[in-house]
Amino acid sequence: MKIGDYMAKMNIKSYQKKDGKTYYTFSYRVGVCPDIGRELKTTRRGFKTKKEAANAYKALIAEIEINGYKQQKKETVEDLYNIWLPIYAKTVRESTLEKTKAIFKFHILPELGNHKLEKITVLHCQSAINRWFEKLKRHDKVVIYAKKIFNYGISIDLMEKNPMEYVTLPKRKFYEIEDFENFYTKEELTAFLGCLSNIKYQKKAFFHLLASTGMRRGEIVALTWKDIDLVSGMLLINKNLTHGRNGRLIINDPKTKNSKRIIKIDDTTLEIIKKWKKIQAKELSTSGLKTRNNQIIFHNGKNEYHQPTAPAKWLNSIIKRNGLSKISIHGFRHTHCSILHEAGLSLKQAQDRLGHTDIKTTLGIYTHLDQKKKNESIDVYSKFMNS
Repeated sequence: MKIGDYMAKMNIKSYQKKDGKTYYTFSYRVGVCPDIGRELKTTRRGFKTKKEAANAYKALIAEIEINGYKQQKKETVEDLYNIWLPIYAKTVRESTLEKTKAIFKFHILPELGNHKLEKITVLHCQSAINRWFEKLKRHDKVVIYAKKIFNYGISIDLMEKNPMEYVTLPKRKFYEIEDFENFYTKEELTAFLGCLSNIKYQKKAFFHLLASTGMRRGEIVALTWKDIDLVSGMLLINKNLTHGRNGRLIINDPKTKNSKRIIKIDDTTLEIIKKWKKIQAKELSTSGLKTRNNQIIFHNGKNEYHQPTAPAKWLNSIIKRNGLSKISIHGFRHTHCSILHEAGLSLKQAQDRLGHTDIKTTLGIYTHLDQKKKNESIDVYSKFMNS
């Protein structure tokens, strides 16, 4: 059959993408699969005009007449990821890129990587999400990245729809969220700080500053003496230590304007920090190490930044040695927020001090603490009535 005869059989259709623009697509029957007896079709999408689609249709027929039909490669989710990653890498920080790669390597690709894009279903995605929910605290973050590459697949016409848009995202019950229980009461914090007298002074200074400011782990290990005014007690938080490519340590600016802040240190903590500065100078001199131009406040044996994981090891050792309740480094941030709440600090003041981007984060902690007090009041009533 001549090409002209096929022209009358063109079935070019229009469709709209999410950006509202109109594009054109066509399908063509190329024969029957001998193995299963099912009709085989090939589809072409993404043409900006009907004329462009018609020309592509004619070119396809001509190619089939000369060389026969060659089935297009069936791209997998992993293929799509490999196309998307170099483009995404140009839009984010090195540290963010490494975290994203880890999410795909350990979670998304093991579950979905081998699935063909044209055959992946909502059920495939729902099953993956259910497993992430069982294993991860932040399964929702994994879902966000899965949605991201599928949307990219749609934008380059490798997919027609995003199956992640139709899943049911499991949600934890309020009382199941571990972060809400990951904190010390005022009494527990006092007991913890009381156990710091027999450890290296650097660690004592670190935990006093951590507890009294609620700083993020990467923020506190990135501090230098230029960030603190030892007269006024004002502390500038304007950077974050994190991992880059191949695990190297890098300093980043805060992701959001809220993260960059100036806060006041209480007098007790300020005196401990002042004493640490004097001890540090002597220790560096004794070790034959020079003070840096922009000296790190908390340094390792080479007068370099600590690995961000180091404080967790210090903490676990203190907890184990003294038989204290388990808490994480991030738990001190929640602890500080809870004490601010007990002290009567407003939501906005707490948000500013902690550098929360969204006040809903602060509100979530405050609400949880209020609920805890309500539950305690019920327990008091119950004990009284049953006594």
